[in-house]
Amino acid sequence: MKTYKIILSLAIGLLLNGGPVMAQQPGVPNSPNRGSSNLQEPGSNASVGEVLRYANGLFDTYNKYNSVLNVDMLTNEVVFTNKFSELRAYFGAIEFRRDGENMGLFCKAGDSCLSDRDVDSGLIEDPRSQYTFGIKVDGIAVPEMDGLIVHLNRMLGKLAAQSGGSYTPSVPAMSAVVKSNLKVINDAFDRYNGYETTFSVEGNRLKWVSTVASVSAPLEDLTFYINYKNKWMVMKC
Repeated sequence: MKTYKIILSLAIGLLLNGGPVMAQQPGVPNSPNRGSSNLQEPGSNASVGEVLRYANGLFDTYNKYNSVLNVDMLTNEVVFTNKFSELRAYFGAIEFRRDGENMGLFCKAGDSCLSDRDVDSGLIEDPRSQYTFGIKVDGIAVPEMDGLIVHLNRMLGKLAAQSGGSYTPSVPAMSAVVKSNLKVINDAFDRYNGYETTFSVEGNRLKWVSTVASVSAPLEDLTFYINYKNKWMVMKC
């Protein structure tokens, strides 16, 4: 009878205290600066869609500039967009790299392979050789970033192989600086030249059209100088 009373007293005490107190099980602590993302990391054979969903989920969680990554299968280009710019580059021309606490798109050959369009104005900016952005907390890259870079580069490799190394890039659009310079030049010719001369840029070529001639040449092969003897401006290869 005494034993029964002791057991009953313990039971009542446990009920009054909210039930039995379980020992806290040790768990895996979150990595420093890790957020509340429950995104599923893609496997090594993940599809393009799975990798993009994972990347954009991380951007949505850890990037404050509305960054989005997509691919354009018609032009074989990666398309990265945020609140400032839309950047495009051929699958095989770029790779993702870490840069301090940021990650970014880098041209493999060190050239300016990234086209850049200003989102607000729609103007084409000068091409870039790299563009970096962050997925971080309190200024520190989240632990998932390095793994994401591996997944994205693996995806780029597969896309470049599928495209067979061939693509049809559009003719590079003129940057805002080029448009501005052409306007200054053509305004001067309109005012001081009697042969209806106009200059334009088509891809990597400069085109000069007037009532007496029509000429074009690669920009990198041209130079201009003044012939002070006859007071003419000369365009020369």
